[in-house]
Amino acid sequence: MSGRPLFVYGTLLCPEVWALIVGPPARRRVAWLVDHRRGPIVGEVYPGALPERGARIEGALVEGLDGPARARLDVYEGPLYRRVSVAVALAGGGLADAETYLVEDAQRALVGAGEWSLAAFRAGALVAFLAELRGELGR
Repeated sequence: MSGRPLFVYGTLLCPEVWALIVGPPARRRVAWLVDHRRGPIVGEVYPGALPERGARIEGALVEGLDGPARARLDVYEGPLYRRVSVAVALAGGGLADAETYLVEDAQRALVGAGEWSLAAFRAGALVAFLAELRGELGR
């Protein structure tokens, strides 16, 4: 699975978070994960995604990731998520094979109702999230 682009839909859409985890910005394109929904993880400021017929998640398709970057992303996402193969719809039309992180089936109950908002995360939680992440990474 390692050569495929990665579809991101949550905190990794923020360049500041991406830079701490992966490093320099990567090439991105607007894309949608169809028949999935993004909801807030209960008690947290970040989202999780689950299959849901008729829903769709707007995010970004990131290309050009190497093995070490993927390994850092796997650690960042942790045991709540699993990296899976998906097809995403592209802004210009068509589909692309990709990978994304979905919430593990056994943890589905942790995905709350409603839609997680990137704008609300940026406005209300990003600064504290980055500070906590820097502490976890020792930076």
